[in-house]
Amino acid sequence: MYSERKIAVVLSGGGAKGAYQVGVIRRLFSRVPRIDVLCGSSVGALHAAVLAEAFLSDDASILDRLERTWLNLYGVLTLDVRGLLRPLAAQSIFLNTRVRQLIHQCIPAGRSFSDYDVDLSVTAVNLNTGTASAFDRSSGAPVREALLASCAIPVVFPAVRIGRDYFVDGGTFNNTPLREAMVRGATDVIVVSMRPRFSPVHQQGISTYPGTRRPDGQLDVGLAGAAEQGPGPHVSSRRFDSALSAGARLFELALERLLYEDMRMALRVNELLRAVERVRAKDPDLAERMEKAAGLVKPGRTMRVVNVVEIAPQNELMPPGTLGFSDKRAIRNLIELGRADADAVIGGFLR
Repeated sequence: MYSERKIAVVLSGGGAKGAYQVGVIRRLFSRVPRIDVLCGSSVGALHAAVLAEAFLSDDASILDRLERTWLNLYGVLTLDVRGLLRPLAAQSIFLNTRVRQLIHQCIPAGRSFSDYDVDLSVTAVNLNTGTASAFDRSSGAPVREALLASCAIPVVFPAVRIGRDYFVDGGTFNNTPLREAMVRGATDVIVVSMRPRFSPVHQQGISTYPGTRRPDGQLDVGLAGAAEQGPGPHVSSRRFDSALSAGARLFELALERLLYEDMRMALRVNELLRAVERVRAKDPDLAERMEKAAGLVKPGRTMRVVNVVEIAPQNELMPPGTLGFSDKRAIRNLIELGRADADAVIGGFLR
């Protein structure tokens, strides 16, 4: 029954491709009766927070405002002129002023994670510790600052200081934070990615274990989870004849590799779990030895099946690409595409 399920939505990063998610979250708000967990990285973190705001107020007007903002974006990539004059001391190539304004337009001042009914998790990379960290109800960080940190693409935008540490884009280490949903006990996960999808993801075995809570309240988590094998190499016909376009492409490839390597690893774990269960039916002692040998038995680990469904485009979102924020026509098309793709998936998910 739906009432017995714990529903999570996981939103990946992708820069200007994030316009696709605007259409998706509008459909999620209007069609999914309840969402318990929202996890996001980079632009996906912003959209997760906006969806949390919509559920908190039970009002779609913030989603209307988000869509209008995307259709009227300007100055997102504003050069840090003073930094260019002192390149060795520059914090980044671009200022984060416009990104901060966008966040402030969507998230009220003083908003904390504990204000939300839904369990919101925002992923960022802690440069001081070299780990991916999740800001949530226990972190104590303001939502606005956590979002700014998660959107701080390294070198492109400056790192964000929260407390004593500096943080950058969560997608650098964890572009699609599935693990945050798993450690929060999700039984069903909707993954919203912006990489072309070659095959659906359904009913995979998930093995999870609790994350480690650091003294500052941030959650360092690990995943031994599952999804179907991601797409193979995707060849682009674009030209990369500038430093910015080449850098953006490298960042895209890094994010995609993080996502699909994680999924491939998870698939291998799933296959092993299923093999163990088949053996257990005939020889429980051998199954137990297999679990120990494969490292599947650890203190605090639980094994369960999680329904994972992916909402993703069929083709590469190009234009606008990662940094094409000014391509209004492409932005509008992505929003509509997100709506259509969400409609195609949500009906089956709710059954």
